[in-house]
Amino acid sequence: MKRKFQDIRNKIFVAVSKKPLSKMEIAKTIKADYRTVDKHLIWLIGTQKIKKIIKGNKVVYKIIQ
Repeated sequence: MKRKFQDIRNKIFVAVSKKPLSKMEIAKTIKADYRTVDKHLIWLIGTQKIKKIIKGNKVVYKIIQ
C-alpha cells in the first residue's frame, strides 16, 4: 500500500514539475480520481515539496525550488 501511495505522489510530482497544474488537470494527467489527488496534494504540501498558488479564481500547484 505504501508503495502505491509513493507511486501516485511521484506521478503528481512529475506532472507538476513540467508546469503548474490545477487539481483536475493533475487528475487527468495521472489518470486518477480527483479526490485521491487531493489527499496526496495535502501530503506533498505538508512536506513542502509543492505549493498552492491562487491566480484569480483558479488554484494551481507548483513545485518549490
